[in-house]
Amino acid sequence: MTDTIYALLAIAMVLLVVSVLVPFAERFRLPHTVLLAIAGMGMGFLGSWILAVDMKLGALGDAFVGLDKLEVGTDVFLPLFLPPLLFTAGLTIDVRRLLDEIHAVLLLAIVAVLVCIACVAGVVHLATGIDIVVCLLLGAVVSTTDPAAVIGIFRDVGAPKRLSILAEGESLLNDAVAIAAFGLFIGILVSRSSGDPLTAEIASDPTGAIAVFLREFVGGLLLGFIMARGAMVILPRLGESDAAIASVTVSLCYLSFVLADRYLHVSGVVSVVMAALTMAAYGPTHLHPRQWTA
Repeated sequence: MTDTIYALLAIAMVLLVVSVLVPFAERFRLPHTVLLAIAGMGMGFLGSWILAVDMKLGALGDAFVGLDKLEVGTDVFLPLFLPPLLFTAGLTIDVRRLLDEIHAVLLLAIVAVLVCIACVAGVVHLATGIDIVVCLLLGAVVSTTDPAAVIGIFRDVGAPKRLSILAEGESLLNDAVAIAAFGLFIGILVSRSSGDPLTAEIASDPTGAIAVFLREFVGGLLLGFIMARGAMVILPRLGESDAAIASVTVSLCYLSFVLADRYLHVSGVVSVVMAALTMAAYGPTHLHPRQWTA
């Protein structure tokens, strides 16, 4: 049996588990993200055990073999799955309510995250003596949490709208800040051994790292806004073709990320988030209702 068949069986098994668990979580009012995470870990442990004892289970066993062979690195995983996840989250948020609370959201998503990164890095550096840039990289990894389960609970129990907006806005933007910071610190570490100009810029000016971060963040905001406005020029000319509308929307999602990250060297995450927020803000008033709901 070829690796392709193994991979197809693994993907089919995962999709089947997801399709069963999501309505199960909704039925019993459980956070579906937590349930899916537990199911994923359970499938991983079960698959390892089945492969270790060489248990013959037919197609089910081959599906676990495919799951073991299905290795997706970060170089594929992030560009493939991150843009649509961020874009969907940005489209579903109430932008006008978000703008009303923008000062609190920015304080939580940017200032608090950067302070947390600095605190984690400082403590780890003092305790271990590890290079401060490596410590900052660790801080960027652990400084943000995913409140998806909390937001789901807020919606189920009818929490105040302001609280939900703060949680949703903070969760959307703090990921962008943390990933932008992570990319910056990775770039610094890589550039040390490659002689990249980024190192000289940061070494010559103590505020160089802040300048690079702001350049990536603001550049991502501008690119995302321009890309979304360009898409809204194209969408009204597509009529009511669902396939064409979906194609442009998916293209906007991935193009915003790839152009920013690969070609313009600004934050692709910030670009995708900004494109989604721009579509959410201007879409209902600038697009035909069928195009917006599609």
